[in-house]
Amino acid sequence: MIFPPLLNKGDTIAIFAPSSQIDTTLQKQYIKGIKLIKSLGYDVLDTKLLNTPEEKAKQIHSLVNDSEIKALVALQGGDSCETVLPYLNFELIKKNPKIFMGFSDISVLLNAIAYKSGLITYLGPDLLWKFGKNFSSYDKERFIETLENGNNSIPGLDKWKLVKGNADSFCGQLWGGNLRCFMKLLNTPYLPRLKDGLLMIEDLKKDLNWMSSSLDKLERTGILSKLKGIIIGYNYKCSFNDSELFDLLIEKTKTYDLGIVKINDFGHNSVHAIFPIGATIKIDTKKTKIVFQK
Repeated sequence: MIFPPLLNKGDTIAIFAPSSQIDTTLQKQYIKGIKLIKSLGYDVLDTKLLNTPEEKAKQIHSLVNDSEIKALVALQGGDSCETVLPYLNFELIKKNPKIFMGFSDISVLLNAIAYKSGLITYLGPDLLWKFGKNFSSYDKERFIETLENGNNSIPGLDKWKLVKGNADSFCGQLWGGNLRCFMKLLNTPYLPRLKDGLLMIEDLKKDLNWMSSSLDKLERTGILSKLKGIIIGYNYKCSFNDSELFDLLIEKTKTYDLGIVKINDFGHNSVHAIFPIGATIKIDTKKTKIVFQK
């Protein structure tokens, strides 16, 4: 796996929209997000927002080929990212490694790129819903430490809980993000090989029956049996509580030797650390931190 080059002050960050586009009601958030990125010391390329999957893929290729662009940050998530995948040139992306970052529906793109190109991508802030809405001091710290300073750990995880497992640590290749969106990759050539992997999951506005059904799908496809661990993020506006989800996961994985931890450092409307999709990471259950192995 290849880590993209780190950012330096003055670098150009491109905003791109591989999933949903913006509507007029979010224009203030859009402008605020651009200003915030600039306040961190970066130039911003505000790209033209496109509609068709072919156009979006062509734009991604153009940004990847542009030596002035050092990072591609998603406008927002939504519900169409998977349509872009068949048109992407993963070899081109591999030869021109840059930071790709976003969350929610962008999970689809991040996992596919990491798997097909070998380039580490980042589950992290997007323009509208993090930079443009509730970018906290913690978010800023994690952005600088991970993408500028190259710090390979996430310490002090928020509301850490060891749900299952008794090992001091467990390791694996990191995949996942938003569960609903990640599951779009099932039965496609873009689904990562999850053997001995760690799966990140979070969602919004779901109930326990939906979560149970989704875990059953992961079971039927053989994914649960392959995993070394599951990392639960912040579940926003879901009708179940943490304890109910923990019980469900413990029941669904009762025949598997894997670890499960709960943190609040990724998800919708939460603080958001930056997680390297495709990287091998170590979850230290004693020191409650995550370390990337470079």
